[in-house]
Amino acid sequence: RSCHFITSKTIEKVSELPHLKRLYLSGCERIKAIASRGVFSYSPFVFPHLEILHLSRCHELEVLQLDAPHLRELKLGGKPGLNIQYLVAPQLEKLICAKIGNTQLLQELTTLQSIKFIHCPHLRSRDLDQLCQNNAHLKQLTIQDCRQIAEIPNSAFLPFLQKLHLSNTPISAIAGEFSKLR
Repeated sequence: RSCHFITSKTIEKVSELPHLKRLYLSGCERIKAIASRGVFSYSPFVFPHLEILHLSRCHELEVLQLDAPHLRELKLGGKPGLNIQYLVAPQLEKLICAKIGNTQLLQELTTLQSIKFIHCPHLRSRDLDQLCQNNAHLKQLTIQDCRQIAEIPNSAFLPFLQKLHLSNTPISAIAGEFSKLR
């Protein structure tokens, strides 16, 4: 936590640990990419056994390219300009995004059961709608301080939703009925 000596090269070495299951990085100001830098572009880091990845307050982080076939939980926080270029996580169940800008690639995720967006200024209602439509088994949805969210996705996209938390978000409409919420 708050280690100013960790760089992208350090993460590259960490990705070589064959049985690493959990990685928590917070306040690592010198990490610019979670990806391997090539001559002209990046290539993804492969974490074959990683289950939990938390990245928060890494303010210089610009690029995320990750192949983590066993990743179940991903927390991204503190970088509105983060460019998620490549994400393979076929078992991802829990996604937490705080203060990130680009959510386009997240639309490809289909196994989420819990989504939490906190202060994501560029997240729009249609992006959230698409994400919920692609994740039919979603059980928990939290939206806090997301100013572009004007309505909650249609309840037909959320047949298993059990927990809905809305806070400081200009919701003007709730589409459909949420009769199955507990």
